[in-house]
Amino acid sequence: MSWGSDASSEPGDRATVGGGGTGGDHRVGGGPDRLRQPAEIDGRRRGRRLAVRLGHGNGRRHHPGGDTRPDRHGDGVRGGPASGIGRPVTPARPKSTGTPKQPASFDPARDITDLITQTSGLRLAKPVGGIRHGELTVTIRNAGPNPLWHLTMIIEVPASMTADGGDWAGCTRLAQTKAGFPAGSKCDKGYLAAGQSLVLHFRMKSPASMDAADSRESRWLVDAWSGDGREMMYRDGGPDDNRRIFMVYRA
Repeated sequence: MSWGSDASSEPGDRATVGGGGTGGDHRVGGGPDRLRQPAEIDGRRRGRRLAVRLGHGNGRRHHPGGDTRPDRHGDGVRGGPASGIGRPVTPARPKSTGTPKQPASFDPARDITDLITQTSGLRLAKPVGGIRHGELTVTIRNAGPNPLWHLTMIIEVPASMTADGGDWAGCTRLAQTKAGFPAGSKCDKGYLAAGQSLVLHFRMKSPASMDAADSRESRWLVDAWSGDGREMMYRDGGPDDNRRIFMVYRA
């Protein structure tokens, strides 16, 4: 069994496992070119363990800048930009792409918009437990040329209607404020860029027993305009299509 030591290729000059010998044989236990003995290997291991306990030879090399990297025989994973390995890098959070800030030079009385409102009417389903449920879908488009920061709108429906979920956020409570008048709500839907559309779904409900109580003097409508978040109503580029009068359909 050859160990691959410094043995010669001559027949009488081979390394042999076994006892002592003479001549050109390099046997374990004799000569300066001897193979390492198990005792020597074990001693080196004990020396390495001792060095680790003393804080030396822990498998890490200290580099300038505080970067501690394990060497070839270390027990860690080399990190840092040179290797691209180590702790995962947390990507930076993208900046918010929400409502842009209104520029100081913006004047809604001068920088007008053109809003277009569309709806197919309020559609109520068959009564369930004596209550009709339905939805009014409204689409508002800003035909430009400028954005607006307060898309304001009002909705007027039969007095028996109350809100039943959907896109009522930013709106006042849907309710009748005076006898003989419809139930109404005013909404501020915020920013709408030029060329963009907003689709809103207003769900409502009403007792079926109130089907015949609709006011004959009211018109059900939705009206949208550019406002200031309070009471101001700014000029529109084409006001004829801001308001839509619609029908109430009952199944």
